[in-house]
Amino acid sequence: MKNVYLVHDQEESPAARRNVLEMAGFQVSLFKSGRELFLALKEGDPDVVVMDVLIEGRNGFETLRELDSRMDSRRFPVLVCARIYTGHVFREEAFRSGAQDFLTFPMNLKDFVESVNSAITGWREHHKAA
Repeated sequence: MKNVYLVHDQEESPAARRNVLEMAGFQVSLFKSGRELFLALKEGDPDVVVMDVLIEGRNGFETLRELDSRMDSRRFPVLVCARIYTGHVFREEAFRSGAQDFLTFPMNLKDFVESVNSAITGWREHHKAA
């Protein structure tokens, strides 16, 4: 079973994304901040991290940059999600910060699951070849 760490916006309920991922066969762990994410990463790595831009404490971009600075080599992809900050500038910031994809909502939940699966598959193929 693939493990997803979902770092979610406190203003939006993560229930829909969690439910669709679980129905697709993922195990989902919820976190409301980068601090909680870092604590969980001490126990092991997920297959993918899905992180909203607006999270408690540092935003998703800052958390992603901190994640890369703390780890010698990141072993999983990170998808950054946004509902408000969806413009080109924010997309560029996500990729500059180390995201594998930048997802904007509202998004069809089937497309969301496909994006998560693609990120995992692409990450594994890229790092297997490297």
